[in-house]
Amino acid sequence: MYIPRIQLRAKRKNLLSLFKAVVLKKIMILCLSINTLTIFSSILIAGEISTFEKDATKDEISADTHQSSVDKRKNSVSSNDVECFFCLGNLFLDIMEDLIAAIFFEMGKKTELRMKHRAWGEPLLPFAKFDINYQNIKPDITSFNSAIELGYGFYGVDLRKSMLIEKNPIDDLTIDQAYFLLRFSRSPRMEVDLGFGQLRLRGSRDHSGFSFTMPVKIQPQPYWGLQFLPAWSRVNGNSMSDYTLLIPFTKKQFSVQMGYRWINSPNYSLHGPYLGSAIHF
Repeated sequence: MYIPRIQLRAKRKNLLSLFKAVVLKKIMILCLSINTLTIFSSILIAGEISTFEKDATKDEISADTHQSSVDKRKNSVSSNDVECFFCLGNLFLDIMEDLIAAIFFEMGKKTELRMKHRAWGEPLLPFAKFDINYQNIKPDITSFNSAIELGYGFYGVDLRKSMLIEKNPIDDLTIDQAYFLLRFSRSPRMEVDLGFGQLRLRGSRDHSGFSFTMPVKIQPQPYWGLQFLPAWSRVNGNSMSDYTLLIPFTKKQFSVQMGYRWINSPNYSLHGPYLGSAIHF
């Protein structure tokens, strides 16, 4: 049977159009399925920031239930690991207590404890200090931190803000810390502060609690130093700790800071290195 070329071309064109329509439909269905699975997985699988927030702000009644869910997470740290952070912090504090006691005892022999005013631009006992740094906690979790310290001699205030951002699943947590400082210094090379204030967690919900800090800053040379910035807080009856160890490299009123920070809840820890800068007057 003879079929004209015009009819053959029309049939081929129809078959090609039908084939394209079927393939396009399947591709759309596949894309829709992948998108749906991605959305549901991000909803069903809690991120690390969310887990940390729940662990830090859980009520005492639901502590045991939440503990079992935290232990099942693949990337969570064990209680022993977090206890290790507390032990390291307590050990450091014991050493610093002995050191501070020795300094105060020596001062008591000569003169009473008094405040010392600093020259403009020195890194210890600043009139004003502004910090900003970037922290890499995990490949999908980063933190942008800032701090402002204002003071004169013995008294000061310290305001800190940390914005933790998680990419997958998308989540964020803001940690605000505010302290009233009592600043002690015997020489231009060392400063020990006592700070009392509040910690505030802003994530899926808003929580706050009492917080205490005791920064220790040592400046053996004008161009470099060592600082340990611990803080302890209580939120909904849960203990939190925040340890920052950094080395500032100073040039006049400007410092480049390299360090490591641990933020610990009762059963979880977010930690990583960071790089930042500071301006002090």
